Amino acid sequence: MWSFVTLLFSFLVLASAQKKGKYWTTISECLTEHSMGVEDMKKFDLPAEKMSEEMLCFNKCFYDKLLITDENGEINTDNLMSIPLVNAIDASKHDDLVTCLKKVGKIEECDGVKKIEQCFVEFI
Repeated sequence: MWSFVTLLFSFLVLASAQKKGKYWTTISECLTEHSMGVEDMKKFDLPAEKMSEEMLCFNKCFYDKLLITDENGEINTDNLMSIPLVNAIDASKHDDLVTCLKKVGKIEECDGVKKIEQCFVEFI
């Protein structure tokens, strides 16, 4: 099941990235910043506890650049819709996702991304 979710998430992110330059630019910048390649994206694994430090840092970079997390590490739920997968969920789940993310607190280190991913796994 997780492999399917992982594949779907990767596909949606990459497909959206190709359609919208901002996402592709963000992905590309974060891959470069963390010395990763597109092949490393295939290693994206859920649940978050199974994610490598490398992937957690990539995701933190991605969220920071898309302004999902602000300069203080706080979640900015107003920018969630910039993530294509969030646009695809049912409205009732969106509210639950926002509630979950508001409880996450500051994301200062890569490991903190696990809390964000746990919300996504639960509600997406």
